[in-house]
Amino acid sequence: MEMPAQFWVEINNALEGWAESLADEVAPFGITTTIVEPGAFRTKPPKDRARSVFPENVIDDYAEATREKAAAVKGFNGHEPGHRDKLASSSPPTSASPNGPQSSVMRK
Repeated sequence: MEMPAQFWVEINNALEGWAESLADEVAPFGITTTIVEPGAFRTKPPKDRARSVFPENVIDDYAEATREKAAAVKGFNGHEPGHRDKLASSSPPTSASPNGPQSSVMRK
């Protein structure tokens, strides 16, 4: 894959930690925050970017797991459950609430 999943997880957790720290810092000023997590959405990347690259040389002990992972990623690409236009035209249900949750997951 071009961007292995562990990097996405690390970046996601870093941003969540930063946003939670920000929430604590601005709370004394009456400012509340909500982390909006969009989940998996189709984004229509350019054709040359809409690909995953898998290794040609596979270690025998990991060959089956590598094939399974590649098939899963290829099958998911373009079939993500979320619809980006619907997300863009909606707002999190907590956006108008002064005491909303710290995070909100937007799925479909």
